Amino acid sequence: MPHGLSLRGLGFLLLGFFPTNLLTSVAVGSYLAANDAPWVDALPFVFLTLSVLALPALVLLSFGQRAEAILPRARNWMTTNAWVVNEVVIVFFIGLSLSNLLK
Repeated sequence: MPHGLSLRGLGFLLLGFFPTNLLTSVAVGSYLAANDAPWVDALPFVFLTLSVLALPALVLLSFGQRAEAILPRARNWMTTNAWVVNEVVIVFFIGLSLSNLLK
């Protein structure tokens, strides 16, 4: 890769361009704007997002060897059912965004 950008670095940068991530950010921003909420009201969303991202590491730290059996099964389930999870998230945030726009 040019300029020493690794595939992991590129993958990390591309995370911000997934439609679900963009839609989630727009939904949260539109909710805050529609309710004239201060920016600190977004902190629970940020905390929840970071908690979900940290979940595999927390499971590994908490359960040690047992997590090494659980995490691959969880990954396989998510790989198989990721489209369902994404569709549910997209529909939820589209509904949230539309309800905020119609206020």
